[in-house]
Amino acid sequence: MVSEVVKTLRFLTRPFRREFWYGRKAGREHNDHPGVLLISLSGLTDRQAQKLARDWKHHKPHPTLDSQLPPLHTWEHESGEKESVALYRFFVFCWRTILLFPLLWKKKVSWSTHLSEADELARTYAALANGKDFFHLCGLHHEIRGSLRRLKRFVRGLERRRYSIWLLLRDQRQCLLPAELQLPEEPLGCSELVLMASAYTVFENRVAAPQGAPKEPGTLRVMTYNLHSCVGLDGRMSIQRIAEVLHRYQPDFVALQEMDRNCKRTGGIDQLSALRKLWPSTGAFFPLLKKSGGQYGIGFLTTLEVLEWEGRMLPHVPQLTPQEARGVVRVKVRYEEQELVFYNTHLGLTRKERRSQMAGLLQEVQTQQSPHVLLGDFNCSPKSREYTDLCCHLHSAQQQPSKTWFGTFPLRHLDYIFHSTGWEVIRTFAPRDSLTRIASDHLPLITDLKPPSSDR
Repeated sequence: MVSEVVKTLRFLTRPFRREFWYGRKAGREHNDHPGVLLISLSGLTDRQAQKLARDWKHHKPHPTLDSQLPPLHTWEHESGEKESVALYRFFVFCWRTILLFPLLWKKKVSWSTHLSEADELARTYAALANGKDFFHLCGLHHEIRGSLRRLKRFVRGLERRRYSIWLLLRDQRQCLLPAELQLPEEPLGCSELVLMASAYTVFENRVAAPQGAPKEPGTLRVMTYNLHSCVGLDGRMSIQRIAEVLHRYQPDFVALQEMDRNCKRTGGIDQLSALRKLWPSTGAFFPLLKKSGGQYGIGFLTTLEVLEWEGRMLPHVPQLTPQEARGVVRVKVRYEEQELVFYNTHLGLTRKERRSQMAGLLQEVQTQQSPHVLLGDFNCSPKSREYTDLCCHLHSAQQQPSKTWFGTFPLRHLDYIFHSTGWEVIRTFAPRDSLTRIASDHLPLITDLKPPSSDR
């Protein structure tokens, strides 16, 4: 329900959010890296190609092997196009007809060229507005007077929003790529170039990746993140966006809730395995119940050495309306020759089941001798009895807990991080940027900790 409301509001306010296309005001840095726009150009003279290379000062030329039209035309003439996209294409065509009517009347621009250019630009607008990570625009490859100027105006806003612009000059057999991109010395094939562009958003060591809140040396970064089955507030399932959050903040241990494994509703994907490929780490999934032909549960990912882990179910309380099964995952890791224990949990929605689950959870945590951290989605407020009971046995990472639900307009405190005696809290924050606000219905909660010394 929330995702539908947010999608409707975003659609209705799109004409007023001009900063999507024209960038924000000068001096305001925008940290988004949504993806790559690959533009294939043909019909250019050598003089036009040289002028284009001069205009793109932050791009470097690289030779290509062939001049064939690359494959993978994402969103290109799809058979099952949405009705809203078709209406949007008609609107763009009419609006551009009004703007270019003098040129069309004087036959400086042909109607066929105008129709094809308007169609391809409208498809690009729709793809980028719907959060596509990669789009291949194979248009604008006609001999159009002034097409380079229109292209420059079009991508100006995308560059400010940090879309990476890649240009392929097919007739000249070369491409113009961002200067920070590391490339082999030998020429690239067009197909290889498209594959590189489509995979650019998930490169582990890409230079252009923004570094969000770098941690201090000697600290341990812990994150709890409710993924909402990787379905964002725009209603789109994207594992790449979750991986982008992990790349941006680089946690040492992340507790994950609400994950799917092989569920039909999310495309039958093992989400934890997919995240491990996009963000190299070790981890495990603990199923809680069967849902949509697959499994649904909690898990963890970590860059530390995992010594052992186990998951168990929390007490179930019979109620008038059936509730989801809940559980806890205990993970023992090694950090600088020291054993640390993390507990990841996701408690119930009703007060009665939360209190029963909290009693079983505290009974296990209190018997732990090693330094430990309890984190997850507790579904309770800081004024609740459950939160007070936890603070009597553990230390909260925040004196004033951050609101983490829901992502666009955080209204409630649901996610918390607690630790045993001896840990030093450096800082705790819930990042609110355009990526975390839309990637899930929860914001990630991050804490930088210094574990207790082994000689204490």
